[in-house]
Amino acid sequence: VAAIILSAVGDEFAITHPGHHLDHGQLLVVIGGPLLFLLAEFLVFWRFTGSPLWERFAGAIVLLGIGWAGLHADALQTSAMVTASLVLVIIAGAFRQRRESARAAA
Repeated sequence: VAAIILSAVGDEFAITHPGHHLDHGQLLVVIGGPLLFLLAEFLVFWRFTGSPLWERFAGAIVLLGIGWAGLHADALQTSAMVTASLVLVIIAGAFRQRRESARAAA
């Protein structure tokens, strides 16, 4: 729930002031929501299945890099980078599922 709230607040920053640079607190919120979600999903899945979702962990690492890059970008650019990284996590997850399904069918 915290990740969803942080994400909503971060989106609000990006929508209301797209051309402005984010201060450190705002940047933490924009990055923090998706970061918290990916790390929580990684840990919960690992705990319950014993098999971690490495694409979620890699996405969290990418978000940390975007946090650094966000210091030099405006709110819209930072939000776009966050969105792109989440799309890549989704694509990587889809490929992982496809591989696991093919392996199970064989």
